[in-house]
Amino acid sequence: MGGKLTVMLAGSDERIVAAAPSCGGGGSAPGNIRARANAGVRPRKSALWHRTIDDPPYLERITAPILYMGPQNDFNGILDNVYANWERLGSKVVNYTVNPHMNHRATPEHVFPGMLFFEAHLKGAFDFPVTPELRVTLEEKDGIPRAFLVPDQPGRVAEVEIYYSVDSHILTRFWRTAIAEREGNSWSARLPVFSTGQPLFVMANVYYRLDHKVVGYRWMKKPPGTFGVSSGMRSFTPEQLASSGVKGNGKQNPMIEEEFSDYQDWYRLDWKNPHWWSVWTRKVKDPGFAAPAGARLLLDVKVEDDTTLFFVVKDNSWGAFPGIRRQGEFYARVDLKGSPAWQTLGVTPGDFKLLEGRQKYALQSWKHVTELGLRGRVVLPGEGRRIELPEGSEVGWRSPRFFRNLRWEVP
Repeated sequence: MGGKLTVMLAGSDERIVAAAPSCGGGGSAPGNIRARANAGVRPRKSALWHRTIDDPPYLERITAPILYMGPQNDFNGILDNVYANWERLGSKVVNYTVNPHMNHRATPEHVFPGMLFFEAHLKGAFDFPVTPELRVTLEEKDGIPRAFLVPDQPGRVAEVEIYYSVDSHILTRFWRTAIAEREGNSWSARLPVFSTGQPLFVMANVYYRLDHKVVGYRWMKKPPGTFGVSSGMRSFTPEQLASSGVKGNGKQNPMIEEEFSDYQDWYRLDWKNPHWWSVWTRKVKDPGFAAPAGARLLLDVKVEDDTTLFFVVKDNSWGAFPGIRRQGEFYARVDLKGSPAWQTLGVTPGDFKLLEGRQKYALQSWKHVTELGLRGRVVLPGEGRRIELPEGSEVGWRSPRFFRNLRWEVP
């Protein structure tokens, strides 16, 4: 059920026993989020709308157990709004399952928690974990913030991921994964920041082993090996960082991705499809990995068959950069000859052509790129007909795909 409708119904009908809104139900941005520079939230509407249609009035009336299901970069269930407005809930049981990096999509690890939540609260047949406790300290001797996470049911924990970001723009924010270390039944991680002139946002996921029999959806039948339960979010202003003695390292790393082993900083779509697979990251928007002026983007590839690779970039998506009105998606095509040896591919902004956008313009630089993708095929905007590249359905990429050393190079 739609997230907003779920919240409105659960806040209107006391017969609701449990609720799991998906990708919505977070409401509009409260004042403290609107006060941030470049948060990227929607403008306020009429006072009547906020009293009657907005989510907070309904959230205040909800007392049933509730689970939020949505990704970190969702355009509709805006994550910061969810965490802020859900503090108004009257529910004693509040859970979250937040899929890393995605927008309006979810992997099985964050879909099946919905079914498990209802197994727990409708049938009493499952012990759903309590929301993990997340604490962040700024006043550390080395000037590096530190996160501490205490999950429920630590004996069932398979993995812990602690994320943090320094980007105030919610929809295009890149979430770094910190190195989490276990100490007994808790986990901690250092959170080095680029600069104290930026805010800090922190959250975490705890992945539990799934040993409970549960029936999936028709379109997602097979249960995953683990399921994710998310913490709340901790947010800090640049002023709080500076006054607490936090030190920025100012390090820019030209190596975006050295080993594509787990795609931790990416999200994958149609990965098993040899034609329509794609993989995406917002890492290039992080100041620690942003492109130096005049840089080329290089990637090492190994593929046995003749094929085509597309580099795709999203420029200023969701109006991420204030004062820049243009938004677009661009592609650069590279045809490869099959070889057992590694090949190095390189592209510059001038190699990209407009793929999608209301304004027709050329990609001048990497400066406003918010997302980078690698794809096997693209669809061009056509006049009444579908144009697919590369030409011919026989061109494809077999799994596994071998990439390494995605990097910036300054001539």
